[in-house]
Amino acid sequence: MINDTTDYALSITNLSKSFIHYGNKINILSELELTISPGEIVGIVGASGVGKTTLLHIIGTLDRPTSGNVYFFGKDPFLLDDKGLSFFRNREIGFVFQFHRLLPEFNALENVMMPLILASESRELAIEKSRYILSELGLSDKEKYRTSQLSGGEQQRVALARALVNNPRLILADEPTGNLDEATGHKVAELIFSINERFKNTMIIVTHNLTLAKNLHKCVGLMDGKAFPLDLHEIGDFVKIKKQ
Repeated sequence: MINDTTDYALSITNLSKSFIHYGNKINILSELELTISPGEIVGIVGASGVGKTTLLHIIGTLDRPTSGNVYFFGKDPFLLDDKGLSFFRNREIGFVFQFHRLLPEFNALENVMMPLILASESRELAIEKSRYILSELGLSDKEKYRTSQLSGGEQQRVALARALVNNPRLILADEPTGNLDEATGHKVAELIFSINERFKNTMIIVTHNLTLAKNLHKCVGLMDGKAFPLDLHEIGDFVKIKKQ
């Protein structure tokens, strides 16, 4: 049992999540416990269908738990109403997905600006902050390019820039290298470590990339609705399973 949640960037206690499917209760997560320290990069691995994305969605406040608590730097965001939770999510959490989810009708700069616009930042400040983070990720010359004009690696870097632009304390990434070739995936993985070192964000990454998983600060395996710390030699047993 976790006694002091304020020591952690994220502490999860007795977390359960279930769904009702055709009258039957389906348990996805069951009394899960997990702690993550500030600035850590933590991998979540496991077989298809064990609830990795469900867990990520709850941590990201996109879904509410059935029971249990999620403490973010000692505070439970699920005590907020939906409007407060939306504001919290936009300010405190950045999301990176396997398929970057950039808006094709906007250019790179405009995509990165979106979280700032949603936070009611002035357009001038949103442009300034977005240009800064694009520059930090080596994309200054791509800000006017639309999604279709960017390579896969560039698209994922724009997605990372969008996740970082609000300087969130937590970054959540769901298979950030899963849609990239090996060489490009390696470059994106290197960028993730570089971002962590420079900005000190806490990061949680769902991945099947064995090389990436083995180089994270720590890795957690998900099985039977619970989370287990993994040693280096155990990671492959969880990663080398068909993707969700």
